Amino acid sequence: AVVSALLNSLGIGGPLMALYILGQGWSRNALRGSLAFYFVVVEASGVVGYGITGLLTTERVVLILITVIPVILGFWLATFLVRHMNEAVFRRAVVTVIITTSLMVLAREVSSL
Repeated sequence: AVVSALLNSLGIGGPLMALYILGQGWSRNALRGSLAFYFVVVEASGVVGYGITGLLTTERVVLILITVIPVILGFWLATFLVRHMNEAVFRRAVVTVIITTSLMVLAREVSSL
């Protein structure tokens, strides 16, 4: 519930779910499938909420449609890469991506002060 609120209000929370699932010892396919399903449900709920509150403007719909292409390409690339990784490499890659992107966001925020 906390991660869902963070995702829809602030756009963060995905790394928390990934780390939680990694900690449960699930396989890479279970992790990817579970996160994909979870995010579809959470983000669809967010879109419905935006629609109900009047925040789903034409501009936002256009931006959503534009982002579909990179999402599909990213999914295809990730599927290709995951097939060529063993479980240990996959886990290290996930943690590395989470740490790297978190540090990038932190650095951007610090530099804007």
